[in-house]
Amino acid sequence: MKKTLFSTILLIWSLAGATQAATLSGLFEVGVVHTTNMNSADSQATLENLIREAGTAAPGSIDTFQYEGELNFGTFNGDDSTTIAGWLSTGGGTVTGLDIGDLQLSTDSIGNSTATTTFFLFSATFPLDSGEFVVRHDDGIAFFQNGSTEPFGESRGPTSEITTDISGFSGGSLEILYVATNGNPSVLNVDYEPTPVPLPASLPMMILGMFGLGVLAHKRKTL
Repeated sequence: MKKTLFSTILLIWSLAGATQAATLSGLFEVGVVHTTNMNSADSQATLENLIREAGTAAPGSIDTFQYEGELNFGTFNGDDSTTIAGWLSTGGGTVTGLDIGDLQLSTDSIGNSTATTTFFLFSATFPLDSGEFVVRHDDGIAFFQNGSTEPFGESRGPTSEITTDISGFSGGSLEILYVATNGNPSVLNVDYEPTPVPLPASLPMMILGMFGLGVLAHKRKTL
């Protein structure tokens, strides 16, 4: 009895406040805009750039679809042959309703304004608790919450592959803007860690009370 009670106490204590970082996963509504003849400034991960390019996009270069799975994409081939669908397939999830997947994801020459650039806006269809993100990415990212047009975290890019810590998410809806440009690699990995749940002030007293009852029951058995 004493051993079982003590194991229960340890389990309660370990679960209280426990959180675990993991790759962000679920069902996402995704908007995609494919553009050409882009320079560095126009390829940065900003809503202004996304809205401008979406407003001037040619037929067959803008689309919406669903992605269900982990936000963990990466292609590293050096010949820039990756397509939009090919890049998404590296995430291992399911893509539904994508009609422009055969278009080339990205090409280099951003310095002379001839790069191919693809904007992705991932909108989570599920609410999230407050927390923090660790993002491994090549090219720009921006994070938005609860319909705000102001990012709470960003790294506009383009860049080489780096890791960016994103804090300040208060919970609710989440939108992530990612821009693939200037050739491969094209990397996006989003790890999410919910804010730890505070240990209830009454929990230590409850545990001590349970322990006391267990000891008392044990003593009565031995009498």
